[in-house]
Amino acid sequence: MFNRGYSESLNTVENSAVSSYVDIFMNDLKRNILSLYNPEFEIFKYDTYYSYVFHDANIIILENNSGNITNISITNYNDFIPIILFENFKELKNLPVRLERLKKLGHERFRNEIKDNLMYQRIQQNEKTCTALWLDYGIEFVIGDSLQLLQKE
Repeated sequence: MFNRGYSESLNTVENSAVSSYVDIFMNDLKRNILSLYNPEFEIFKYDTYYSYVFHDANIIILENNSGNITNISITNYNDFIPIILFENFKELKNLPVRLERLKKLGHERFRNEIKDNLMYQRIQQNEKTCTALWLDYGIEFVIGDSLQLLQKE
C-alpha cells in the first residue's frame, strides 16, 4: 500500500514557498505580464499609460510608466461602468432604436451591453483624444479621474 504521508492534509502554503515559486518562475511571470498588455485600449492619464484588458468576469489594468509595467490591478464591470453613465445615457435624445430599447431595459442590461462591446472591441480607444468610441453608434466616452468609463460631455 502506498503511503501518501501528509499530502492529504495539506491546506496551506507558506509565504516562503510562494516567494521561492516566484523566484524560480520570475522570467515566465514577467513574460506573461508583458503578454497581457493591450495596446489597443491604452489610455494616458496622470503621466501614466493604463492598458485595459477586458475579460468576461473582470478587467485587468496594467500601468505603464516610461515603458515599464509598474502595477497591475483588477476591477469589475460594476465599478468600471458606474450607474451615473447609464443615468447620463438616458438623457440622450434621438438614439438608434436599439439604444432606445436599452434605456428601457435598465442599467444592468446597459452595463452588459457596454461590457460585451468592450470585450469584442466594438468600443475602441481614440488615441488622438484619449477617449473611447463606441463604433456602432459614434458615442464617445472618457476615462474619468477614478479610472471609470464616463460619457464625454
